[in-house]
Amino acid sequence: MATVTRKKKEQRTSTSNRFEQARSGSSFSRISPEDIQKKAYELFRQRGGSHGSDWSDWFEAEKLLMGRR
Repeated sequence: MATVTRKKKEQRTSTSNRFEQARSGSSFSRISPEDIQKKAYELFRQRGGSHGSDWSDWFEAEKLLMGRR
């Protein structure tokens, strides 16, 4: 149980670090969650609207948008 709790804490820390990077002015900060959401929805539609890949779509959208900047 302690291992699971530690892993969750590490995941939260990792996410916090990403948002800290955003606040510090990295290229990530120029991409809003709304931009990622729109791109992820585009990817969802391109796949024919099949459900079950929302996380994949989100991360792919984030990667594509970061690559553009």
